[in-house]
Amino acid sequence: MKVLNHEVVLSPLACFLCFVFGVNAALANEEQDEPHTAKTVTTVTVERLKTDLTLPFNGLFVPREEVAVGTSLSDERIVNVVAEVGGHVAKR
Repeated sequence: MKVLNHEVVLSPLACFLCFVFGVNAALANEEQDEPHTAKTVTTVTVERLKTDLTLPFNGLFVPREEVAVGTSLSDERIVNVVAEVGGHVAKR
């Protein structure tokens, strides 16, 4: 097994790191020397407009509020519900 001298390995590594950090510091100084320019902003006045929005839908539609029709008594059944499909039912 060949043993490497630490000075042989570390010297090129140290030179490389110094180069990288030196270049990075030089670039950072160049960026700081440039004057900062203000960003341009454009504003628009808000207007209220009426639009006719129509969205076509296909399929089965379920109402937002449903009432489950049933009985809690055993062996009982509902014979008739007096309401039409699509009709509105209100509490009296």
